Amino acid sequence: MAEADGRPVEADGRPVLEITGLTMSYAPPVPALDGVGLCCGAGECVAVLGANGSGKSTLLRCAARLREPTAGTVRLRGEDLTALRGARLRERRRRIGLVLQSPALVGRRSALANVAVGALGRHRSPASQLGRWPRAEQAEAARCLHRVGMLELAHRRADTLSGGQAQRVAVARALCQRPLVLLADEPVASLDPRAAHGVMTVLRGLAHEDGLAVVVVLHQPDLALPFADRVVGMRQGRVAFDLPSARVDRSRIALLYAAERAERAGS
Repeated sequence: MAEADGRPVEADGRPVLEITGLTMSYAPPVPALDGVGLCCGAGECVAVLGANGSGKSTLLRCAARLREPTAGTVRLRGEDLTALRGARLRERRRRIGLVLQSPALVGRRSALANVAVGALGRHRSPASQLGRWPRAEQAEAARCLHRVGMLELAHRRADTLSGGQAQRVAVARALCQRPLVLLADEPVASLDPRAAHGVMTVLRGLAHEDGLAVVVVLHQPDLALPFADRVVGMRQGRVAFDLPSARVDRSRIALLYAAERAERAGS
């Protein structure tokens, strides 16, 4: 892996995920995103930090092509996803793992069965459609559960798992897609500090040890700074800063949350 300006890139000089000039409006003329750019290389964990309404979750949804941007490009290993449609778009989206705030597990199914769902994009056998997974898919799901420290609970029903355990299963499900990049949208927002720390440790390990490009949206600076290689601060739909985590000081953090604090003080 090479580096450009201190950032990991692929051998051909490109980051795994490259977002350029992304713009989107829910209710014009006020943009939710205004010319946003972001890069993430293999083996890198990038945190997107900002107050509520700053555009960070919209950015992730546009990156995953769950929402259509008004302008700009999203490139996955150099291929412009915003130009794709139909089968080719579906095929490339399978290489983007997505973890949301809610794990969205099927409660009556085991952890293993929930993780195996991540392989459906590659294997659509009649048995797997009915929830009867071939041995190869079960073995891959088990490997993914092992990677997030959940193998011993593989046969536990999902609705009996704690919040932190369920979120780890959601991460394992995303891994079962064999993604190039993992996008996590506030994955620890509903967790207690210990569980949040555990999930963030897993996400950082997937970048540093497994070589994934990981982008995680967070609201909590105390989780972003210790775990991320870089922090992208967002304010009012724009990138306020993009810096190595060691260079993000209290004044920069305060700027991101100034409007939110003022609103709370006024209420």
